[in-house]
Amino acid sequence: MNVNSKKLEGILVISKMGVRIGRLASFEFDVNTGKLSAILVRPQGMVATLVGADLLIIWNNIISISEEKIIVSDTVTPVLATEFSAGSASI
Repeated sequence: MNVNSKKLEGILVISKMGVRIGRLASFEFDVNTGKLSAILVRPQGMVATLVGADLLIIWNNIISISEEKIIVSDTVTPVLATEFSAGSASI
């Protein structure tokens, strides 16, 4: 499935159990491999209250991506977006 990046911007990010984490703000690609390496999530609700900053969720915690939502592992441990890894490109 091919999805335009404009269609993904702002879609809902939830855990496998259905907990709303936030909305997709951006995503990162590894410039060496061209593969998606992480998504940047703008938290909402209780998650926003707890962390107060955008979250970076790495690829191996993403279960599925569709035009309606992104589902991530229930055990995901997102890092604050200020801890971006070197060697990645954000879109």
